[in-house]
Amino acid sequence: MVDDDNSVSKNATFSVEGESQLWRRWIDGSADFVTGNDVQESKLAVVVIGHRGQPGLPGAVKSLIDQEMRPEIVVVNSNGGDARTLLKPYLERITLIDVEQRLFAGGARNIGIDATRAPHIAFLAGDSVVLPDWVRGRVIRHEAGATAVSCAIVPSSLRSPVSLAAYLFLHHSRMPSETLDQPSLYGLSYNRNLFVRHGYFSPGLRIGEDTDFNLRFREEAVPVWAPEVRTVHHDPTSPKALIASMESRGKRAGRYHAYLLGAPPRLQKNWFKLLKLVFWRYRIAAASISEIEGMTWGRAVLIHLCLILAAAGWGVGMAQSLGSVIDAKRAFAQSRAAVKLRDAETARRQAQAAIEAEPQNADYRRHLATILFRMRDDGPLLDEAKGQARAAADLSLGDIRNLVSLAKILEAQDDLQGVRRVADQAVYCCPTEPDVHIYLAQILAASGDVEAARGAALYARTINPHSPKLAGILRKLAKPD
Repeated sequence: MVDDDNSVSKNATFSVEGESQLWRRWIDGSADFVTGNDVQESKLAVVVIGHRGQPGLPGAVKSLIDQEMRPEIVVVNSNGGDARTLLKPYLERITLIDVEQRLFAGGARNIGIDATRAPHIAFLAGDSVVLPDWVRGRVIRHEAGATAVSCAIVPSSLRSPVSLAAYLFLHHSRMPSETLDQPSLYGLSYNRNLFVRHGYFSPGLRIGEDTDFNLRFREEAVPVWAPEVRTVHHDPTSPKALIASMESRGKRAGRYHAYLLGAPPRLQKNWFKLLKLVFWRYRIAAASISEIEGMTWGRAVLIHLCLILAAAGWGVGMAQSLGSVIDAKRAFAQSRAAVKLRDAETARRQAQAAIEAEPQNADYRRHLATILFRMRDDGPLLDEAKGQARAAADLSLGDIRNLVSLAKILEAQDDLQGVRRVADQAVYCCPTEPDVHIYLAQILAASGDVEAARGAALYARTINPHSPKLAGILRKLAKPD
């Protein structure tokens, strides 16, 4: 039997709810929750991330169900599609959370963390499948003491030169080899306690949410490379699809590489660095061709030619993204100059241009929110200001200073609901930081929720029992005799 009487539509803020309901804090719109009677208790939970019910979802789920050691499986699908029909043969064995709004990977991951119970958690893209012993291999590594376990990537086809070129260009540093000098430690499964100590993934990041989170625990633990744990990645099989895929990936990766390159204000100054980066990826990928089993001279030549196409597509995408970053920086500088000149309309217009060019930048969104709040409009501009502040918070989950700055902006506007939401997010990302819980207690007290404020303050005391500031707050919140 499947329980589907759990539709929800509410603004999710931090609260102490039943464990099965905690995942709702990451969404605003409606969501359907269905769970089967044969959902497996396991040492490993796997969160399958779906988008618009893509056709690969059944294959991803089946590859997990077919594992000798079955995991606890939750599928988080967002932004439409008919995931429930696609997964009908497996609904008794999984939990399906179908979210109406669009989620980036970080938000879907967070929902999956809250909706599962296993002591270790892994994540799988809805268009990938896993090979046998994928679950067992991770569990063995975790039980041997690993806090985080990475995995290898294998190509979906060893016969297609196009597919192999895409695989080598993107995943040469995750080939299933014990001899890799510096394997890329991605595709991680985590001990659940890492999320207790270091918070959650940033829900607003389009890509890089795993890198953002991994940086938080780098001083505590180093992920273990597990080449025996293998995920199959489906790659393009035609030259046209290869170029389009690489260009799209280059655009998404461009923002991070733009900052790595330094992104001077003129695109021409970046061309040499950009070409050097593209050539480096091509050279490393080409050197990895010999690692493919059964490679012949003729196939190697074809793969080299396809690698040139991959590098060209990726480079074009990177250049476009780099240009957008530079345009955004220029618009942001003009907006700040307009603010100094008290030209609110120009400041707003240039800030919007910066966000249009680089929508993943939290600083630009916070800047626009501040401008809009200062315009003191009670209509659409106020709604837009709150929306920009919220988006900035979603992009800042790992940056406590940015979150506190946003909270203070909202506090100045007497938007206690917005402040509480940002404070909640600060708690999610920095659960062991006492000042975050103290701040949340103050916000809750100001909003009249004394019991919740007392709970936040008491939790802060478990982290820092000797805080003078906290002692004063607790005295004010003490229950009358």
